[in-house]
Amino acid sequence: MGYFGSLNFAKLHPHYVDFLAAVDKPGLTVRLIGDLTNRDILERQSALIGREGMFEFRGYSTDIAAELKAINVLAYLLNPEHYGTTENALLEAMAVGIVPIVLDNPAERHIIEDNRTGLIVSTPSEFSKAVYWLAKNPLERNKIGKQAAKSVRSKFSVNRMVSSINDHYQQLLLMNKQYIAFADIFGTEPADWFLSCQGNQTYFSSTNVLKPDPESFSIHALFEESKGTIFHFLKYFPNDKRLNQWANMLKSWR
Repeated sequence: MGYFGSLNFAKLHPHYVDFLAAVDKPGLTVRLIGDLTNRDILERQSALIGREGMFEFRGYSTDIAAELKAINVLAYLLNPEHYGTTENALLEAMAVGIVPIVLDNPAERHIIEDNRTGLIVSTPSEFSKAVYWLAKNPLERNKIGKQAAKSVRSKFSVNRMVSSINDHYQQLLLMNKQYIAFADIFGTEPADWFLSCQGNQTYFSSTNVLKPDPESFSIHALFEESKGTIFHFLKYFPNDKRLNQWANMLKSWR
């Protein structure tokens, strides 16, 4: 069993270890393929439940195909408020016949057909049952893996993707050209541009940041160094007063 992608808790479920802890299977190991962000935290959490050595940290790899050969189940449990959209890691794993177990999040729900191209769960208990079922039913596991590969290779083939985007641009070319005042939409300063990308702008004011619930799944995304966060904007606009104020407030919460 393994996971393929970022270990940042804005993407990976913050309680990933709790889901794995529900699987009462001695010697269970999970191969983690990707950056080593949060390695110390994950190792500490696994030690607290008496599962030292549960994770095999493979780090960043340029030979994903070789890494994926070692797993047949993808424990792809993401933060319910994660920023993912196309989920390339999930699609690539499915394309080679790996059976994904995912949470009932919007992006995953639109990619996977439950019990046909993967398994969708909602709780640690359901995750545990899914793992046991796959272990006890290797023929069904292989069947789901083959169906996952066939589905992904058909829906997201290169030819189909090229044709789809070309059709989209052809439709755009038929539209009348018009002048767009981007400043009216995004604002005129870097802090305005940042705010225009926020689903809830009330979190940020001219002098303050509304502190979210520390147990909220969304709080992890605030501390990303990229992905359009305050720190990402500040990297490119270091002299913006409001961005600096907001960044300093966020740093004080760490």
